[in-house]
Amino acid sequence: MRRSASLLVAFLAGFVALSYEILWFRVFAFASGGAAPTFALLLGAYLLGLAWGSRLAARICARMPEQVARHRAFLVDYLLLANVLGFLLIPAVARLMTIFPYWNVWLCLVIPVTALLGAVYPLVNHLGVPADARVGRHVGHLYFVNILGSTVGSVGTGFYLLDRWSLSQVAMVIAFTGIASAMLPLASLPRGRGRVFRAALAIAAISVALFGARPLFVHLYERLQYQTYYTPTRVFVQTIENRAGVINVTAGGVVYGGGLYDGQFNTGLKNDKNDVIRTYAGLSLHPAPRDVLLVGLSTGSWAQIISHHPQIEALTVVEINRGYLRLFPSHPSSRSLLTNPKVRIEIDDGRRWLVRNPNRRFDLVMVHIWHWPANATNLLSREALDILRAHLKPGGILYYSTTGSARVQRTGALSFPHALRIMNWLAVSDAPFVYRSQALLRLIESYRIDEVPQIAPDESNHSWLLKRIARLQEQIEARKEILSRTADLDIVTDDNMGTEWTEYPLWPPLAAN
Repeated sequence: MRRSASLLVAFLAGFVALSYEILWFRVFAFASGGAAPTFALLLGAYLLGLAWGSRLAARICARMPEQVARHRAFLVDYLLLANVLGFLLIPAVARLMTIFPYWNVWLCLVIPVTALLGAVYPLVNHLGVPADARVGRHVGHLYFVNILGSTVGSVGTGFYLLDRWSLSQVAMVIAFTGIASAMLPLASLPRGRGRVFRAALAIAAISVALFGARPLFVHLYERLQYQTYYTPTRVFVQTIENRAGVINVTAGGVVYGGGLYDGQFNTGLKNDKNDVIRTYAGLSLHPAPRDVLLVGLSTGSWAQIISHHPQIEALTVVEINRGYLRLFPSHPSSRSLLTNPKVRIEIDDGRRWLVRNPNRRFDLVMVHIWHWPANATNLLSREALDILRAHLKPGGILYYSTTGSARVQRTGALSFPHALRIMNWLAVSDAPFVYRSQALLRLIESYRIDEVPQIAPDESNHSWLLKRIARLQEQIEARKEILSRTADLDIVTDDNMGTEWTEYPLWPPLAAN
């Protein structure tokens, strides 16, 4: 091949290889519910495949040192096969997860596909670098453009393409780009049946990418989400994709974010399918909350309840995925959040926002988070709690989700002198506070959301609410009991990242649809 063609193929090879890695990571991270080991295992499989492919190419070049046409043919074959398999790997994993729901097993499929991609660069070097005095310079140029392509693939696909197109559309573009790169070595093959045959293969591969995306990727996220529970009738009615992740909504109003249950559209207590009683309980702990911070927006149900508290004057919401804002117009229970003058929504990472706004203080800080996905430590560690503490006003309360992790509960109880577990949430503070069921009852009786009262004016007997509060009382635990129950556990720190690497399930929990 000409030097310019070799440079272009090397660039596109890097672009395609890293773009596929980005797409594969989205698939496996979704299937695992964001488990921290996902990226490490994927990267290990990816690098193993590259090493295997490089070794394979070295053997080919050593056995056929003078057969340039054969090397070009191998290069065309690897480019075509790698891009078709890289494209098909995504829907294949989704279907395989419905049979055997262990994402870490199917990660092995990355190795042979990446091996084909890994063979491309050595073959390009062999074909495009003449054996003369400037061999080092030529290799350096090829290596530079290959790394440049890898950088453009990572940044361009991860931050630009996935922020504008769906996963299937991006996969189609990447596959088409990789297949198109095979045209350069294909054009330099000698005329004959081999060239015609590979041209036909290229046309077939392009057809797979262009016309196979829709039928192959249909119900992709449903299969990854429900896995062995998947049926053709369990479909998402709304899917939002951007660089921050994937949001899915079922017909029943259940929301999943990045493969994890993320709540439901509901602010009412009579049909409390998403346990919003926890929201009211947290609000009742502070005698006069006026300024509140909520980290994690999700369905907006908690934000809607908080913003309608009669004493609250301002609610700041920090959410990393702006896609949630697109859900609210089609869901009446959260629609008014977008026009509520009390509410200010910041699109940012929670911990980063806290660090960037050191002077903001709140009466009440609430944090929605699962305890085991990647980056959970950023809001659950001892150091994160110290950052959150600095944003509390005197007498302020931090109220956050522990999702049942005893280790997270111990960390909070040891970091603050006052603590109380309410269901799977933990309230902590430097100042004393108490939970009173009567205070919770009075708060609920006075509550109105979008002018609709929680307790209907003509409802003289609301025994259902009294029973619900009584059940809640059974799920409250004081700091002393928390520390006694968790005495044999270590706390979570930024260094040990404990819950991310020790408590993740191989099969993420599902909520009922």
